[in-house]
Amino acid sequence: MSLKRVKSESLKDALTGLANRKSFHDELERIQQKADKLAETCMIFADIDRFKQVNDEYGHLFGDRVITAVAKVIEEVVGDRGLASRYGGEEFAVLLPGSKAEEAKVLAESIRDSVERRRVINPKTGEKLGAVTISIGVSQFDPEVDVFKTIEQADAALYRAKNKGRNCVESG
Repeated sequence: MSLKRVKSESLKDALTGLANRKSFHDELERIQQKADKLAETCMIFADIDRFKQVNDEYGHLFGDRVITAVAKVIEEVVGDRGLASRYGGEEFAVLLPGSKAEEAKVLAESIRDSVERRRVINPKTGEKLGAVTISIGVSQFDPEVDVFKTIEQADAALYRAKNKGRNCVESG
């Protein structure tokens, strides 16, 4: 196995094929080095709603199928507009260079809607699971503010979305 391939695989999430958390932070660091680019970068945090119930009711292997299905939708909607990553567990993060908060919120809403419309099928029974939903927080980076503060703002917006009843988008 070549060193290049090993490095490439170390930046991918093994389950979903999305960029992993390390890759997310590497890209953020690269963007941060150009303050003007950071000023036009947004981030999205998304979390699968009631995911513990999915694991408890259908098992962890099925939960992996749900994570993979959501990752695929996020990757399809984001396309080449940004970096979609699995941040951890059932949480996803997207970096959107060259976007303003309103554009990011529109994209986040498109992700939310696309996930809700997608149906996951239980491979054991063939039954269609009800809608899988996600809650999303969006924030825009500011070169004058520490990047981790912006990540915290997106995370706080995500939890506001969950507290509002889930399956919605909030800005931070």
